Amino acid sequence: MMGGWTDLNFLDDPDWTVFADLLAVTPREEQGADDLEVVTELSRLGDQPSEPRPVDYQVVFSDQASADAFVDEVRPEGFIVSASSTHADGIEIQRTRSDSIGWPPEGISEVVWHVRGTAESHGGSFNGWGAPVVVTTKRKKRRWWKK
Repeated sequence: MMGGWTDLNFLDDPDWTVFADLLAVTPREEQGADDLEVVTELSRLGDQPSEPRPVDYQVVFSDQASADAFVDEVRPEGFIVSASSTHADGIEIQRTRSDSIGWPPEGISEVVWHVRGTAESHGGSFNGWGAPVVVTTKRKKRRWWKK
């Protein structure tokens, strides 16, 4: 090394394998970042992440048989079909289950990754999740001797 400079080595990498192996974000990391964004916004709105609430997971399938197979697989896990519609993109199913989101959001990310993987194994695609803000207010304890 001379004068603060270092030697650089250049490699021929037409397939971008170094980038793909070392720098590219994996689908699971990308999903975790999306989950963190939702949880951060809920938190900004005063949400209590440890409180259970209905969490909606949206998935889309190109045919009814695939949608039914997905529903049959996740129903024993406590999911219910809260909405279903057919449109140009396919059959959209909104699944709901009572979950606590937690902080940090690794717990909800595991559930989301499971729902996404199950949808994909049946030829579907995962379109995201959402949940209502849950705010709990602590009641002040009133002392009978104080007014």
